[in-house]
Amino acid sequence: MNKKAKVIIASVSAAVILIGGTVGGIYINNSNKYKSANEFLTTGSYDSAREIFSNLGGFKDSEEKVLECDYSKAVALMDSKNYDEAKALFGSIPAYKDAENLITECDYRYANDLLNSRSFDEAKAVFNKISSYSDSSDMIFECDYQKAASILETGNYDEAKALYSELSDYKDAVSLISECDYQKALAFIDSGEFDSAKSLFTELGSYKDASDMIFESDYCKALSLLEAGDYTSSKELFATITGYKDSTDQATRCTYLNATELMNEFKYDEAKAMFETIADYEDSKLMLTECDYVLANELFRNGEYEAAGAILIELASNEEWLINHYGSPYEVDDFGEIIVGQDDYTLVRCTQYWDHGGAEISLYYVNDREVVDYICYRVTDAESNGKGFITFDTAGTPVDIWLFE
Repeated sequence: MNKKAKVIIASVSAAVILIGGTVGGIYINNSNKYKSANEFLTTGSYDSAREIFSNLGGFKDSEEKVLECDYSKAVALMDSKNYDEAKALFGSIPAYKDAENLITECDYRYANDLLNSRSFDEAKAVFNKISSYSDSSDMIFECDYQKAASILETGNYDEAKALYSELSDYKDAVSLISECDYQKALAFIDSGEFDSAKSLFTELGSYKDASDMIFESDYCKALSLLEAGDYTSSKELFATITGYKDSTDQATRCTYLNATELMNEFKYDEAKAMFETIADYEDSKLMLTECDYVLANELFRNGEYEAAGAILIELASNEEWLINHYGSPYEVDDFGEIIVGQDDYTLVRCTQYWDHGGAEISLYYVNDREVVDYICYRVTDAESNGKGFITFDTAGTPVDIWLFE
């Protein structure tokens, strides 16, 4: 081999080595970049990874990796509820994996978010656009179902009922139609529209406790009448629901309050007649004695002293009334005379009633307000062959005798 040939071979060999070294260096450099891009992709730095993969061109599967970066970024955007950006990115790679399907998934998730935020009409509109996707056709009904529930919560019972009625057999919509009427009836009670409430509860039949709420409507109405002072109407209504709650006691209370009102109106005869029908209720017996006392005063003022005396003598044996009328304690002397302090009273009449057991002496006084009071005591050693009244004047002179047959 001549010298020239040797030089050529040496030059070619050097070039091959140089080229090989350069190619090898480029490969190693690209491999490092590829590895770095994969790390960015794994950690969610999609833009950085995509830029490197794009610059790598046809190195390995870098072109495929570019698509993966866009896909992964779009999924992340979708998961973070950035649906518009996600849809745009999925739209740029429609043929990659299930990107085209995930465009619809973005709409589905957005519709669910709207539903959860109670934007029922907006959610329904989106579900309508994707009605064939997943369970969107059912979610259209769900939007109306939840909207009806929301409306019911605000007290728009008729509007909610109308919406439930359009839902046919979806979930428990049929039952909730009744619930709308039930809630409306309760609202009627709260607003004092008791007859309207009763009418609705009657229509509801066996729904929940509607049958009991019919009685509750009347009970609340009766209470309202009682509070308004219409004791007669209240008592009559309580009487129609005897056995429900404390209706019987409330009816008795109506009689008591009515009788008390009659006393305040000075209608003591009527008041007494009512108290007599409920003598065992609260202090009705005491109120009866108060009526008797006032009636005795009226009899006295009308000159019917014997009749007044008969009432007052009976009252004198009623310790509860004495304490209530005079206060406690009151004093009784050795003769049975009640000492109540009559310094500001004037003795105007004395009546004696006797029987075979002795005599009752009643001393009548009038104060400066012309209110009659009296002191009554019994004389047990008096002898009598009859029974009747002797009336004395203030000097003790008999002025009237009345004998019983």
